[in-house]
Amino acid sequence: MKNEFSKEIWDIWPSRFRAQFFNSLGGLKTAGLLSTFNSNGKANSAVFSQIIHIGSSPPTWGFLFRPPTKRHQTYDNIFRNPYFSFCHATSFISAKDLHQTSANYNKNISELDSLNVKWKNHGKYHVPLLLEGDFQLIFKHTQNHIMSNQTVLIEAEIVHVYSSLYPDNEGFVDLTKKTLLSSQGTSAYSKANKVDKFPYAKP
Repeated sequence: MKNEFSKEIWDIWPSRFRAQFFNSLGGLKTAGLLSTFNSNGKANSAVFSQIIHIGSSPPTWGFLFRPPTKRHQTYDNIFRNPYFSFCHATSFISAKDLHQTSANYNKNISELDSLNVKWKNHGKYHVPLLLEGDFQLIFKHTQNHIMSNQTVLIEAEIVHVYSSLYPDNEGFVDLTKKTLLSSQGTSAYSKANKVDKFPYAKP
């Protein structure tokens, strides 16, 4: 290893440079569109990658949000309606358009409409469903955890799954068969189109 960095170095970096550095060190992450309806009834959708699998019984994921502000539409929308959808980014959307959804749109504008992404309202849960998405999940917000830096970890239970692929005989769904987009840092994206799968490891 040729390069070393310490607190004395990164403490004097510009804040955005420091954020990019540490965010990118996390490597490739799941990227997709988290969709809700805002208070004006517009379909709000933004790229989201800060996700962790918490458990399978009940099936629960965690979504990490920056400290809430007045501009954070998605966070507010989830507190108005606890249901929301998450659609993995596959070939139905380009990396450029996926990234564009991170822009701070006015509440009277739907990101989905502006990018010509086809969607419909799921009547039961009142969430936007992306009609060309290959893997889409509907969640119900269940708990909140305030982290030490005031970011918020939202726990949400999966209540419905739409998938263009059927799981194999072990329950595994190979998302890369649909060319999955992953993100690194705040503005870089990669395509995953192959996976190596191994049997359960034993000593």
